[in-house]
Amino acid sequence: MTEPWVSADDIAAHLGVTKDTVYTWIAEKAMPTSKAGRLWKFQASEVDDWVRSGAAAEEHRPSGPQSNVSGRTYADFNLLVSLGVFNATQMNQSVFAFRRYEDSSLSYTGIESHQGLRHYGLYDTVVAVDQPD
Repeated sequence: MTEPWVSADDIAAHLGVTKDTVYTWIAEKAMPTSKAGRLWKFQASEVDDWVRSGAAAEEHRPSGPQSNVSGRTYADFNLLVSLGVFNATQMNQSVFAFRRYEDSSLSYTGIESHQGLRHYGLYDTVVAVDQPD
């Protein structure tokens, strides 16, 4: 038998916190959840594991190079991605256009910052660059 999905009210009562705390944890601490239409749904076992891992603790913060993305926390960025805020095609085109502009501008000043670069990392993909013979 599969575990039932529960609402934000149910998970808040299960944990003994307010619904506002649950929404804060979703946004700031990557609380495990899924979206069903406009509603957040939870599996109590996943949330319990998340709490046991210490992720809900006040002092727990992601660390490392991805703890902050463009002025947003990594959890905020993941939330925006999960909500479909970013159009991957447009993001890839924008990153590629910026890289081309950056390379052209640097080349104009005599700086070859990406000499021998064969692959460009974009938003959610990598493209190979063919070098002329």
